[in-house]
Amino acid sequence: MSEFARGFRLHPPRSGPVFEGAAFPSGHAVVLDDPKYGFVTFAESTEELLRGGYHGARIEWAGREGCAECADYLERKRQAESPEAAATPLVDPANRTEATLRERIAAALFEQNIRIPWAMAYPDDVINYLGDADAFLAVRDAELQHLRDRIAELEQPAPERSDR
Repeated sequence: MSEFARGFRLHPPRSGPVFEGAAFPSGHAVVLDDPKYGFVTFAESTEELLRGGYHGARIEWAGREGCAECADYLERKRQAESPEAAATPLVDPANRTEATLRERIAAALFEQNIRIPWAMAYPDDVINYLGDADAFLAVRDAELQHLRDRIAELEQPAPERSDR
């Protein structure tokens, strides 16, 4: 077997200590709960670990460039899902200085529902909440178009009436 264990940090859903752990090629996972006394938690998998004693926690894998990798993945997924998206790419993540409206909506929805910071969201949550933000924006765009049409109707001069 040429694979080695892969290290990770386990971030609890609320503020608190971050735990170190490892996932083995067999699928098993171990987390060092208390380094001073050597307490550890073993699980059949990292998924089982998250379902069990660390429900709601987030795993940060070692050696991963999270932000750039996640942004690139999300952009590729967005372009694959929508023909229009390929023609209108998002701002280059490397040059981005602030969140887009779509990302701010997704973050607000996530933080309201899950009650943890957006920065701690799993990639699946990011994708799901960005989808929710897209739905919100679609409704907003439809409402704005309806209002623009109504304003255009009201701004048109009334036809002259002939009372003869």
